[in-house]
Amino acid sequence: MPANTLRAAVVSLALSLALVLAWSSTGHAVMATPEQAADIARVIELRMSEWFTPEDDEDAVVEWYGPVKVDPEGERYVIHLPPSSVQDGSGTRIEIGTIRLDVEPIADGAYKVAALLPADIPMFGDDDSHMADLTIGAQRFEGVWSAAMENFLSVDADFRSLAIRSLDDSARVDLDALIVRQNLEQNSPGRFSGPSSLGFEKLTLKGPGGTLLLKMDRLDLASAVESIDLAQQGRLSREFGALASTDIDSTESAAEIKRQFRLLYDLLGGLSIDLKADGITAHDPDSGTDVAIADLSTSMSVSGLRDGRSRIGLGYRHTGFSLAPDPSIGELMPTEVDAFVQVTGLPNDGLWRALIDYVNMVQKSGKRVADKQAGAKVFDLLAKAGSRFEVSKFRFLSEKVESSLEGSAVLDAKAPFSSTGEARAVIRGVENAIKTLGAENRTAEEQQVLALASMFQVLGQIGKDEAGRDVRIYDLRFPPDGSVTLNGADMGALLGLQGTGNAPVKRK
Repeated sequence: MPANTLRAAVVSLALSLALVLAWSSTGHAVMATPEQAADIARVIELRMSEWFTPEDDEDAVVEWYGPVKVDPEGERYVIHLPPSSVQDGSGTRIEIGTIRLDVEPIADGAYKVAALLPADIPMFGDDDSHMADLTIGAQRFEGVWSAAMENFLSVDADFRSLAIRSLDDSARVDLDALIVRQNLEQNSPGRFSGPSSLGFEKLTLKGPGGTLLLKMDRLDLASAVESIDLAQQGRLSREFGALASTDIDSTESAAEIKRQFRLLYDLLGGLSIDLKADGITAHDPDSGTDVAIADLSTSMSVSGLRDGRSRIGLGYRHTGFSLAPDPSIGELMPTEVDAFVQVTGLPNDGLWRALIDYVNMVQKSGKRVADKQAGAKVFDLLAKAGSRFEVSKFRFLSEKVESSLEGSAVLDAKAPFSSTGEARAVIRGVENAIKTLGAENRTAEEQQVLALASMFQVLGQIGKDEAGRDVRIYDLRFPPDGSVTLNGADMGALLGLQGTGNAPVKRK
């Protein structure tokens, strides 16, 4: 299934759910009325004609077949959106049946919403041949929509036994469960904070003849936003589609980019995203290679965006990594990696102005000049702000080698490495790496790694780890005086640095 067609279908479904909630005149209704139902139907059809036009997206055209039906039932409205089709530029088409929504007005311009999507969604080729089917075994979608914010404040949704199957048996995707949760609460006028989550259970991808290509036992994506302006996010979402097709070299497109950048400014105070996956296996039928990962996680957090200084943190971890057949240097493959890095003290306003200045400079002097000037300006901003880069944690574990690293650096234009700081690395098994890499018939790249490992062995200070095992220690320091030392030894001459200070030349 072409990705752009599937993306267009998802966008169409999402906007379909959103546009039916775009009216505001029912916010204080107690009993639903036929007159109000007719008014709602008229507003929805108007929004459909405005939002789904060929000019909105050249790669996807949405067509609707029939009128919108809205019926009053007690204190709620039952809405049936007519069947629709989504067709991309290649002619591939997805047919979406009737979508039902139960909408009940509640206090403060909010609405309880329950949605029911079609259980079967077929896909057709440019010759109208039936290519594939998307099926949903069971589903439940409930949420609370804010008309003023044009966003769901809460979502509680479960979709079970989802599948995409090609009719020629060339591909099949099965997903046992898709679970979506969200809960946003207002913490100041127009701004909301809270968590969201999306989870998959037992995802499998099969190729021709049912060959298993990918299996994932579970995936969880958790996020949280702090002080987000939902009205501004809505404006950005409606206009963001234009950004994908813009070219910064075009004056018109550059103006559009800057306009959307302005919508990003002061959008939120912070954001965190954590992704975790368990039981991953993948198979490459061309090479016969199998990859397995017991668990994998990544994290990203940004805080302080509405303050003078912000912080960015990035994390990564995996365990149980293996390849089959085992490669020649399999003993050095990272069965486990655990890392976290962060940058603190980022000058928000200065970096924001630099971003806008970059777009202007591209128009004035071209991208090459703009890239060079932007790099120098950003470095100067970070250096003056005292921005700090920190490796809080790094652990690498393979069958034969184990290493750890911690360190930090602050930008300094006058320093040899344009920064000052320190780092400490501890490596166990350097000798094992050299022995493995020293085997016969090594490639040029492997020979380069061997030379690097040999150099590390020479430069390292012999010591013991907490378990009493032999390790090599690398204590690197580059203080403000311009000196560069490794385990107390002056490294200026080796690195070709001039005026690196008068650090003592000795080994501990």
